[in-house]
Amino acid sequence: MKNAFIINGAFGNPGENWFPWLREELESLGYKVSVPTFPTPEDQNYDSWMKVVESYLKEFNEDTVLVGHSIGATFALSILEKLDARVAKTILASGFVGKNERELDAINKTIAERDFDWETIKNHSESFSVLHGDDDPYVAMEKPEELGRLLGVEPIIIPQGGHLNKDTGFTKFPQLLEIVKDKI
Repeated sequence: MKNAFIINGAFGNPGENWFPWLREELESLGYKVSVPTFPTPEDQNYDSWMKVVESYLKEFNEDTVLVGHSIGATFALSILEKLDARVAKTILASGFVGKNERELDAINKTIAERDFDWETIKNHSESFSVLHGDDDPYVAMEKPEELGRLLGVEPIIIPQGGHLNKDTGFTKFPQLLEIVKDKI
């Protein structure tokens, strides 16, 4: 069964930004969509987020689309490290790894500042897409280039996209939906 898993960022929730819109669009295409609530900002760390995901891991398969925003994109990489399956697509919006030199480094540290198993990550997703606003106030511009290099893809840079969130008009994200729909 086609399914999708959407992960919000720090200080975020499943009802913000483009997540409700994407959920509705994917459900209309026959996807089962999960958008769990992750603890943030209190208790936001690798272990507490992984506890949320554990009950979903058995649902990931070759028909799964994994979507993450901001630190949720970074955490999507951690999910790929844990899987026994290969997913169809992983889409990372405003994602990053390592120190970001921004005000949110402290809250994101246990998720972003660790050694990732890039070989396992790449083996557990058929394809990757990295999307990033050219004027993102939270994620440094070199971060999508770094992610693209590590994953072997060319980042998609969105002019005046900001953090690809509601603050910059992203209550819908047709470009991301087209990536999901490509070759389904």
